[in-house]
Amino acid sequence: MTDEAPAPARLIPRRLLLLNGLRSSLALAIGGYSMAGLSACRASPINGASGTDDEILQAALEQRGTVHLNRTYIITRTLVLSGNTRLIGNGAARIVWKGPPNQSIMRDSSVLYPKRVNRNILIQGLEIDGGSVATGDRNQLAIEFYRTGQVVLRDLIVHGVGGSGICWGNSHADTSDILVERCAIYDCRLGDALQGSGQRIVIRNNVIGKAGNASSFGDSGIALLRDFSPATNPDGRSSRDVMITDNRITGNHDGRRFTGIGGKAQTGIAIGPFEVDARADITLARNIVSGCYVNAWLAVMRGVTIVDNDFQPHHSGLSGNIRLDGVSGLTIRNNRFALNQPGEAADYTAILLQAMRNRYGASNFDADISDFVIDGNTMRSDHPATGIRITFGAIYRHPDYTATVGNGAITNNMFDGPLTPIVLAPATGETPRTLRNLTISANIVAASAPSLLVLMGRKSQYQALNISKNRISPSTHMVTGTGFTTD
Repeated sequence: MTDEAPAPARLIPRRLLLLNGLRSSLALAIGGYSMAGLSACRASPINGASGTDDEILQAALEQRGTVHLNRTYIITRTLVLSGNTRLIGNGAARIVWKGPPNQSIMRDSSVLYPKRVNRNILIQGLEIDGGSVATGDRNQLAIEFYRTGQVVLRDLIVHGVGGSGICWGNSHADTSDILVERCAIYDCRLGDALQGSGQRIVIRNNVIGKAGNASSFGDSGIALLRDFSPATNPDGRSSRDVMITDNRITGNHDGRRFTGIGGKAQTGIAIGPFEVDARADITLARNIVSGCYVNAWLAVMRGVTIVDNDFQPHHSGLSGNIRLDGVSGLTIRNNRFALNQPGEAADYTAILLQAMRNRYGASNFDADISDFVIDGNTMRSDHPATGIRITFGAIYRHPDYTATVGNGAITNNMFDGPLTPIVLAPATGETPRTLRNLTISANIVAASAPSLLVLMGRKSQYQALNISKNRISPSTHMVTGTGFTTD
């Protein structure tokens, strides 16, 4: 018996994704999360227990403590676990789902009883097989957590679900300290491989998606979302203190077309939208992303570092290899961008930076961008393309407010191939001084580039534009465009 009121008979509603709108124990995780990072748990008996696999596993989980798995378990009902639980496989252990295609395979009890907060959970060393990726619907998740903390998910193979692979809470400040490492996640047909939100999150050394598979993932490889509902997120919390490092993310594009039965407009890493100038402290480092519509898409936040990533060709001429809408306090450094595979000769862009806010699915150019550095990156294309495009200056939903860009530096980048390195593009309107204090310096431009910088709009929209020490060929123009020639 319990005095808690069960949650309504429904899944947590899917949170708003970027695709639709277009630190405490985690310190241990950062330094190498070990078993000592979790409280001691007694072992729950499972070998020799009688009953169906559903009954055996659920009875052991209800005792909490440590549950060891050493074989294949066929289940037809959702497994429910609570805090202070370790579910540990021997590396060959499997949980195979044979139940309805619209139910999750495993969840924590806070999904059913939202007043609970489950902490101290470890799931490690096993495979979770959803059965048929072709028949599972969006509500079928492999692991579904809600209000949880001090969670370690390690050395898992997760695949074959209609919805998302691993999903954890998206509401309340108590969803925190999540570590996902060394997992392989693929065949998530309609959802995300990893989807969640919270404070102090580490996602590292995972393989997400699988080239040539039925479906890597439907929406995003990694999605950190925000719940906009005051009913389920009354504090209006957004994700903060997040490290996404050393992951390999592969979408469904095989170099010629999108394949498989998953979604087509995929994002490798999708984060936000949050709030204008909300401190996020997001780090993306040493990830390899390929086969996606957009490799990384972040919206409306402050405090982002993107460093040492390998962003392989994306497959949307309408967006950037990485796209940042309304993101300030931004550092993009020492990344490698490849553009335009054979047969894709459209004007693709490596870095798209926009004075833009996504709110409830509507795109509004009403967020200023400031304090950004784009330094030491390499951008290569075999076809005409754009290195960095900055869009700003629109009077859009708020007629008395114009989005501006200020205090930026584009330095020490290498632009290789017939691409235009930098394009500054006011979206609409002619409001003066909408881009201020931008330094463009010490960049290296290939001889095939038509010009270093294209200024769109009018001269009056630019103030304190400092261009110096860039290396260009005699045949390359330094500056062209109407913003250079038109008052």
